[in-house]
This record gives sequence, structure tokens and C-alpha cells, in this order.
Amino acid sequence: MQKTISLLLVLIALFYINATINQGKSIIADNSKNLVQTVINEEFQSFWIDFRGAIISLDYIKLIEMTNFPLISHDKRDEDPQFLIYKDRFYYFLKVFLNEDTGMTTDGETNLDFIKRTSKLEEGIYFTKLENWCRVAAMEFQRINNSWKLTRIYFNTTNFNSK
Repeated sequence: MQKTISLLLVLIALFYINATINQGKSIIADNSKNLVQTVINEEFQSFWIDFRGAIISLDYIKLIEMTNFPLISHDKRDEDPQFLIYKDRFYYFLKVFLNEDTGMTTDGETNLDFIKRTSKLEEGIYFTKLENWCRVAAMEFQRINNSWKLTRIYFNTTNFNSK
């Protein structure tokens, strides 16, 4: 009887040790995953600060460097047609985009107003991010050749035709 109880206690001890070791491994794996996500978020946040600064100062040379051309333009609805914006028309379309209402507030906030007030991005608040893709309000960004680039803007394209 005493051997059975001892064997049972040993088995219970082994079970708890194994459970603790496996739990520790999953915590380590989760932390390393979070570390990678944090690094990527910090990298995009750094890009966003530079991009935002270039928008506010209207530094079109820097903005062209931070944009993947041709830039895809898309209306607010998915079924609306897309058109491409090339470098030679970027200034014009960006100016129109910045002055448009975001549609996110009731006070007529423009895209430029949104960019000016958004210095730090928070996940889920007008900001969605995957590993190599991010959307901030009406702008999409992709990580291309290890650097972030503006790749798409959403705005009222019905007044424009693709040339």
C-alpha cells in the first residue's frame, strides 16, 4: 500500500513538473512573438513619424521617396474603380486627398487634420497592422524591400479619370 501511494505521489509530481515546463515554454514562445510584433510596430511608428512630418511640412521630395509608384487610388467603396497616380501627378492628387473629409468624425475633419492630430498610432483606432501591411485611416502602407511605403489612398475618385 505504501509503495502504491509513493508511486502515485511520484506520478503526480512528474505531471506537475511537466505541466510547469510546458507552460514556461509557451510563455517564452509568446513573449518572443510579442517582441517581434513590438519591433515591427516600433519600426512602423518610426516611419509614421517621418511620413507625418513630411506631410505637415509638405516635403514632396521626401513624400515621393516614401511612396511606391504608381500609387493606387481607390474610392471609399470596394466596388468603385481604381486608378493609378504617377509621380508627375502626385502633388495634385495628394493635395486633393489631404483636403478631403475623412468621414471618421462629424465635424468635417480632413485627412490633413487627422494626420496632424495623430502623432502616435494605436492599434484598432484608425490603425490596422499586419507584418508587412498597414492601414492608417484612408492610407495603406506596405513594407517593400525592408522599408515602409505609401501604396494606396482612398478618396473621392469620381471627379477624376485615370490618365
